[in-house]
Amino acid sequence: MASRVPLDTLRDSDDVLHVQQSSKLAFDVMGGSANLQTVSKPQVYVAPAGAVAAGSPFSVAHYLACIKLRDISEYFKKCPMQKNTRGFIYLNYNSSSTTLVTTGTAGVVAPATIASLSNNMNFGNTCPVLWNLSSGVTTTALAGGLALPASAVTLTITADINGTPTAGTGITPSQSFSRLLVPTYSPNPSADHALAQKKTFRYFERITNKFTVAPGDSFTWTVSNGIDNPKRLIMQPVITNPTADATVSDVINPFRSPFSTVPATTSPFAALKNLQITVGNVPIWNNPVSFGYDLFVQEMSKSGVDGGLDDVTSAGLLSQRQWESLYRFVAVDIGHRLPSEDGASKSIIVSGSSNCNYALTIYYHVLREVVASVDTAMGTVSQGPVKNRIEFRKDDSIRRRQEMADKFADEVMKESVRLLKRKRIDTPPNKSPADKRATKRAAKRDEDLSRKLFEQSDDEQSSDDEEIKEEKRLRGLNAGIKKVYTDDINSYKSQFAANLYEGIRHRFGEAVEQRKGKDYFEDNASKPPRKHIMKRDAMNQYNAELKGWLDGIFV
Repeated sequence: MASRVPLDTLRDSDDVLHVQQSSKLAFDVMGGSANLQTVSKPQVYVAPAGAVAAGSPFSVAHYLACIKLRDISEYFKKCPMQKNTRGFIYLNYNSSSTTLVTTGTAGVVAPATIASLSNNMNFGNTCPVLWNLSSGVTTTALAGGLALPASAVTLTITADINGTPTAGTGITPSQSFSRLLVPTYSPNPSADHALAQKKTFRYFERITNKFTVAPGDSFTWTVSNGIDNPKRLIMQPVITNPTADATVSDVINPFRSPFSTVPATTSPFAALKNLQITVGNVPIWNNPVSFGYDLFVQEMSKSGVDGGLDDVTSAGLLSQRQWESLYRFVAVDIGHRLPSEDGASKSIIVSGSSNCNYALTIYYHVLREVVASVDTAMGTVSQGPVKNRIEFRKDDSIRRRQEMADKFADEVMKESVRLLKRKRIDTPPNKSPADKRATKRAAKRDEDLSRKLFEQSDDEQSSDDEEIKEEKRLRGLNAGIKKVYTDDINSYKSQFAANLYEGIRHRFGEAVEQRKGKDYFEDNASKPPRKHIMKRDAMNQYNAELKGWLDGIFV
């Protein structure tokens, strides 16, 4: 990364400015600039004392930046290890060229000696350089600023990402290319099999936009008509008109100014009052608030709800003095929702008033929770709440079916062995299914099987004949019971699965226990996967599973 920065700024950084001087330890140990370059030390050039020729550089610095992808996007922090990964990574950066023309008055660069200022953004929207017009050095050996002659001077400062050396400086960037470093692992077969699975993870995406407010005016702004899983809203008030009481915003852009700390901060003392935020037509606060430091601390402390997973908003709190003067970010936790609302789109509306004498542009950032599923063996990634709901229903159905299978595995195996040993009597090919001989033999076989079943679970209080008779009586009632619960389930239009479960248990729980034993309904009935409202597709699936379970009892 090559950047040209003011001389006075470098004079305050002793390690950078003097790293290549022969009197320094680094130069003495490494032996020269070429060796310094190979270890990625900053390469710095400062013009000798005296006049600098027109068009010549007076200060050049080359830096090598090491950036973690997880610091840019939460996706890289949450995504698990995977094989066969293919894709592209696009990195956006800011690059600018700012030109300053002086008035022709001898002295140092200061606001009074600046005649004009223009900024050209090569890439991005933020000037990456902050000019320091005053030196921190107060000794007489160094000037208190960048000295100017008694004639107009044009100064240009650029910041860019490239590996191009600057002519006339004698220094070269440590690295002229970019590279991506990724750790790789070679697990043994057993570990590889354990790691190869489908995993679901959540991370935060940011949506950014802006709206304008005149001095002292109230506002109501629709941040979004519908957004899935919103978690946090951060607003940043910025003064964009230098004239007091002016009603037109966006006259200036502090993002592009080398003298403004925006967007690292807000504009000084830019405040909002009578603030209210509604998410899905539900207000965040009972009454509109004047957002102060106490509310800022209260809202930021809620970041702990996610267990500190949101590094962006839980890295540390600002002091009251810092927040009230220069860091008046309005951060609001808007992520409270029921589990059943996961993936539902909600509108976000902001209302309030400006507490400032200057026109404001309010930049807002919405952090929304995104669900992604990755197949670690294939390297494929699917993203989105709709896909997640489908996967959830599928996984939930498989899980509950597996639990039922595990629970009745022994009974099924015993029944299968007994049926295999049983002598089968089929209808002869030349006879109809209603053939009397086959029907009589089948009836006799069923009666014998029923008798054997009751003999295996005989008790002292009743005879086998009585139990068989009771079994036949209950079977005779099954058709009527089946019709009733089928009508109940089919006519149930609500999406509260728990209510349907309780209604079926109340009406038919006793009938189930008469046939299967005490507590059979409570222990084995298909329970709702959630306690709250369900989506229509998931509700239909639950209705079908509950009806199928009952059909297996009332045969």
